[in-house]
Amino acid sequence: MTAFINIGLVFNLTHYRHLMVLRFNGVLSEETYFNLMRYEMYLSFALILVLVSGVLDGPLFYARSAIVNCFSTISRVLLGMG
Repeated sequence: MTAFINIGLVFNLTHYRHLMVLRFNGVLSEETYFNLMRYEMYLSFALILVLVSGVLDGPLFYARSAIVNCFSTISRVLLGMG
């Protein structure tokens, strides 16, 4: 259970950071980036509504399960248990 909570925290901490990376890599123009950031509050609210509604429960469950399985496999290999 703790692993699921920690992975959830990672997703929360990296919320819109990828937009900044896209801007610096030249994928997003400066104008597009600032237009997205102007609506960041509304995008965050929409994301919360989608999460609360349960629409993303299935995909998030599979993503978290895959990440936990990957971490579990890596830790077993590093500790010599598997």
